[in-house]
Amino acid sequence: GLSTLILALTTLSGFALWWRARSQPAVLRAAQSGPSPRTLLDDLKRACQANDPQATRQALDAWARQQPETLAEMAARFVPLSDALDGLNGALYSETGQYWQGEELWRAIGTIPTAEQAQPTPGESSSLPPLYPK
Repeated sequence: GLSTLILALTTLSGFALWWRARSQPAVLRAAQSGPSPRTLLDDLKRACQANDPQATRQALDAWARQQPETLAEMAARFVPLSDALDGLNGALYSETGQYWQGEELWRAIGTIPTAEQAQPTPGESSSLPPLYPK
């Protein structure tokens, strides 16, 4: 009868609402809890392009906090980043700061290999043939 139809419709609309909420990308929900890595990267890019060492340092620290590794760890395995950071720190603590160019740092950030890529794949070291004692 009619009551069954109404019940079916309300159940359906409830399901539709639940489905809409569920299918909303997690990114939208995460964005409310703090700046997304994407936004932080945009801030960093702007600071680098403005050749502003102070702003770049702040943006870099904020971005690095969202990364799985520390800035030091990334720099330790990626020389261009290490060099760029040296340049940035030099600019921050010396008179030549106003001549700092952010291009090198931004390029380094954009080309950091992920930690997974940098790790030797398991199996490489164990590919030596086993030794059979005679």
